[in-house]
Amino acid sequence: MNEARILSSLFDIKEVVKVLDYFEERENAYIVMEFVQGISLRQYLESRNQPMSFTEAWNFLLPVMEALEKVDSQRYFPR
Repeated sequence: MNEARILSSLFDIKEVVKVLDYFEERENAYIVMEFVQGISLRQYLESRNQPMSFTEAWNFLLPVMEALEKVDSQRYFPR
């Protein structure tokens, strides 16, 4: 439930999937998140005819790293 509370508070970070609801039922925790259409990283890489170059990988991962920096700046996670 703590994870759900933290994730739901990150709604202003567009790169983080939105938490719509969270609840406990029969001693299990559930998180209801927005549906994001797309394919997995594995599917994307397997669909390519060649490995990514360093530059392609950097450009692909840069938005992920920037989003992690935004999440980290919220100071919810212990160091």
